[in-house]
Amino acid sequence: MEPALQLRSGMPHDVGDRTALVDSTRAPPRRRGGVGWALFAITLIGGGLGGWILWERGRLAASEADDARLQLDDATARAAAAEGQVMAMTADALRPDAPAAVAPDLAKVSETIYASLDRSAGEVRIDEAAHHVVVTLDDPDLFRTDDADLTRRGQAVIDAFAAGVLKTGDQTLWIHGHVDDAPLPDDGTFESAWELSSARALTVLHRLALDGLDTRRLAAVAFGAERPAGADRAKNRRIEIIVEPLAAPPPASARTSSARSR
Repeated sequence: MEPALQLRSGMPHDVGDRTALVDSTRAPPRRRGGVGWALFAITLIGGGLGGWILWERGRLAASEADDARLQLDDATARAAAAEGQVMAMTADALRPDAPAAVAPDLAKVSETIYASLDRSAGEVRIDEAAHHVVVTLDDPDLFRTDDADLTRRGQAVIDAFAAGVLKTGDQTLWIHGHVDDAPLPDDGTFESAWELSSARALTVLHRLALDGLDTRRLAAVAFGAERPAGADRAKNRRIEIIVEPLAAPPPASARTSSARSR
């Protein structure tokens, strides 16, 4: 009888142990609410960080663009200043080196040149505002038709002009080539009025150099057909020579006082 009692008395104990063992092996309940909030917080932080990075990049790009614009403006201003300096240096190379000078009488220069030319060669006038003499050579027989070669008549006119200039002393001469707006022949030497006017101005320059004028004081400029003198095409085919008198040296007293003030 005792073994039976022991068996019955042991059953509840064994069952209880197994029940406790099963309960102890169960996984703890998941906290779904906490994980969701954590993911939301991470997403929110990541989105905010990404937005800040994009904003910062945009701000830096705008700043770099502003700096680039400032550098471009500065470079443009420097280029314009350099261009002005080059042009000024080019003009100064044809002018005297005297810092302070007294210009000779334009009337005397004009009269001397006018006396050297015959009446049909052209005209001589004084531009008081610009302080130079303008010699307009519009003789229709100056050049061969649609060509840049001087005729014998043209050579004589240029030689006479050079002789008159040499009597006035050193002068700066700006030789302007002009032609009319008549179409050039298809089989001609020059393709445009610009080329023809440039070639004619250079032809006159070379002739003046042969006549003994200082080549350092000569410059050729082409205007094509862009500056007509009027409705007469014959008058538009012309050579204009700007005679810019070189300033005379300042008096000795002026040079002395200038030297002392340095």
